[in-house]
Order: sequence, then C-alpha cells, then structure tokens
Amino acid sequence: MIDLRCRNCNRLLGKYKDCKQLEIKCPRCGYNNQVYWQEGNLIKEGSAVKRIREKRG
Repeated sequence: MIDLRCRNCNRLLGKYKDCKQLEIKCPRCGYNNQVYWQEGNLIKEGSAVKRIREKRG
C-alpha cells in the first residue's frame, strides 16, 4: 500500500493500491490532491483551494 499525503501540509489522507486515478481534498488545508498513472509513471499533482470563512455573529 502507498501512503497518500497532502502535498501542501503533509497530512496522511489515506492509503491506496492499484488505482488508475485518485483525487482527494485535504480536510485540513483544502488542497486538492490528484494521483494518476501516465505511461507507467506515478504522477502526483494538486491545486490550492482558497477557503473563505464567513463571519459569525
């Protein structure tokens, strides 16, 4: 099994085995992590998602 960690904050998001494509959003920082196979190579990518917090009160 291969650990999938957030490329932004390094939080462990899960473990996977034999997947062709995987996308998971980090619950800590909101970074969108993507893992996929291309021509026999494992590619890890991602994109930041800006969080907007509403003011309460």
